[in-house]
Amino acid sequence: MRLGRNILAEIFSLLLAALLFNSCGGEKKKSEGNGGDIPKPDKSTYDVEFTENTVVVEKEIMESFISSDNASGVYRFDNDADALLDLQPGKIIFFYGHSVRKITSVTEQGDEIILSTEYVTLNEAIKNGKIGWETKIDWSSGQSEVQNASLILGDAIFASETSSELKIHYEGEIQGWDISLDLEPKDNKLSIDITGSKSVGERKVCTINGKGFISQFTNSVYVDFVNSAMREFDFRNTNLTGELEIKFAAVGLGSETAQLSIPAKLKIPTVMYGIPISFNIGCNLKIFPEVKEGASSQASYKLTYNSDMGFRFSENSAQANSKLNSKNMEVSGETVSAGIVTTGVGVGLEFPRFEVAILGEVIVPYFVYNTSVTTFYEPGIASGVPACQEGKMQMKCVSGIDLTFFGASYAFSETHFEEEKKWRKPGSKCTD
Repeated sequence: MRLGRNILAEIFSLLLAALLFNSCGGEKKKSEGNGGDIPKPDKSTYDVEFTENTVVVEKEIMESFISSDNASGVYRFDNDADALLDLQPGKIIFFYGHSVRKITSVTEQGDEIILSTEYVTLNEAIKNGKIGWETKIDWSSGQSEVQNASLILGDAIFASETSSELKIHYEGEIQGWDISLDLEPKDNKLSIDITGSKSVGERKVCTINGKGFISQFTNSVYVDFVNSAMREFDFRNTNLTGELEIKFAAVGLGSETAQLSIPAKLKIPTVMYGIPISFNIGCNLKIFPEVKEGASSQASYKLTYNSDMGFRFSENSAQANSKLNSKNMEVSGETVSAGIVTTGVGVGLEFPRFEVAILGEVIVPYFVYNTSVTTFYEPGIASGVPACQEGKMQMKCVSGIDLTFFGASYAFSETHFEEEKKWRKPGSKCTD
């Protein structure tokens, strides 16, 4: 067994390239982003100088790994990993396939070797360097990471129904709602079909369905470290096409409040050259009915769009770097609310919701498209205001970024773009 630095260059050359599966070669390009011209890397870019203080605990030694505790920083190994006894306090350690830490002490206790460690950020292992990639996510059955993905709903994990391709189906009750969810790549798209229905007694009072897809898209990243500080970080998903149709129908709920929030996450884990990566695609269904007894509401809306989404960090500041290239919002079926008092239903579906984690550290907590629809009726009988029958569809792209692990100590959240369209029944006298 041995410790060394020679593998570290190989590891980090593909550290970020592993984030969204596989890279391929190509010509060098530049891209104009908000705030000026920024480098866009070769489709595989690597030029790194590591600190002399960095050591790798390689795969063979990690076979003797027993456990670790994040809170205390204690790592336990079998004593046959005796090369660990040479580690000195203050050394930055890359534990192959696991984490990056700093050594505070090394001791032997019985038949175990105990490493006491503390938190360390990735930039402390890199002195100077540029890392970048550009890769297409095509959702094909040939991508093993996609085939091995799993669905997380609360504390439950669901694997694919087949071994040859990703196909996940869930049916069950969540928060008093009957839920059906299907996620499946097909025709180079990730399709979603989610339905929630609510019953009061024997009567079904509310049903919501969201159905659509996201297309293949291109992901690119550029990272620049100078003197163990991250000078620049650029993250982009380009040419993402999506389609989403939302339908709902509700009748008088009486005193029953029908509210729902269902987070679902398609987790795509992989380990490349010792780097554990987690790339997650999430969806979250939210329902806010206000249908009184004796009233009803139903709607059917469809959204299609093409967008580029991303952000740029440079010189300790960050900004959105996104645009909505095209969009179409339309009523796709009967959309109406009725009642003797103000009546309406609001439904939201967050899809897709991107999350990225490297070595267990969340870099992108969320990059989300939030689509919401409402139908509203104000008869004006009791209030005396003009009668109004209105429907509305809204899409919003928002993100949250935390670059602490790269040594930037920077976090932000931002709305990238927002679009809205309203439909009003002829004769309605709605006030904005």
